[in-house]
Amino acid sequence: MKRCGLAGKAVWAAGILAAVMWCGCQAGQEPSQPGPSGKKAAEAARKTAEEAEKTAEKAEEMAATAEKTARAAEKTAQAAEKAAEPGQEPQPPKELDLGAPLVDDVKALTPLHKTLPIWIDKQQKQVIFLAASCRADWPLEFFATLRDRSYESVVVTDVRPFLVHTGLLAVGAKPGKPVQFEPTYTPPSGTPVEIEVRWKDKEGKVQKAPAQQWIRNIRTKKAMDVTWVFAGSGLRTDEKGREHYLADGGDFITVLNLSTAMLDVPTASVRAMEGRSYEGFTEHMPPPGTPVTVVLKPKVEAP
Repeated sequence: MKRCGLAGKAVWAAGILAAVMWCGCQAGQEPSQPGPSGKKAAEAARKTAEEAEKTAEKAEEMAATAEKTARAAEKTAQAAEKAAEPGQEPQPPKELDLGAPLVDDVKALTPLHKTLPIWIDKQQKQVIFLAASCRADWPLEFFATLRDRSYESVVVTDVRPFLVHTGLLAVGAKPGKPVQFEPTYTPPSGTPVEIEVRWKDKEGKVQKAPAQQWIRNIRTKKAMDVTWVFAGSGLRTDEKGREHYLADGGDFITVLNLSTAMLDVPTASVRAMEGRSYEGFTEHMPPPGTPVTVVLKPKVEAP
């Protein structure tokens, strides 16, 4: 087995030292039998050589493992890159039928995507998308997010945040700036956006409520009394020069400050679980999995 680097040099040096001490060789002298101290030194040198060899073997094993991990990571990155190609947008799960949007006039809606359930109402200056309710019995990070983060949210949806951003722009909302924590705290800004939820009760009757009624302050046990603002998230450019909307990672409509949020609350909050401010107001919510029509109403100033 070949050895390289410091481990290999240690084996070689220890071997030479052992040979010298066993032979008792010195320049210009005949070999002689080693004395007691020489034998101890030779034994120590032999053990050092064995330990160095074992270290070298472990280093080779670690290098092999690291190489396998790197190959696996490369395959994962390639798969993610392929999924991010144009035309690979996620589609609503076939097993969940969210139905039609609960609005008075469906014909007044303009779709923003050919398959995902999102529309704008130009006349009413609203953005409408479909979602499903969650259990929401855990300290919350979101009002709305993507399906794989349902345990931290009130509703989940397959509609991408960048589509909602586009819709808000189309009805006149203006993005501000996401929260900043350094050098000092600066709350998120942007057009205020009211959110309404609509769903059908067990009798099939349409119910409506402000989204805040589904969110409760953990300390006061009262409904949330803060209005969201259109912070607008941001863009990231990858190594191939493609731009990615940061909120598409799931930071959609938050109930705590995130620098990548599309809609955020303009009050100081923290991400740590023990410091979160809100939980689901489950007594006001329909059962988990109930189709929900989410209506965004930006407070647009008259021209």
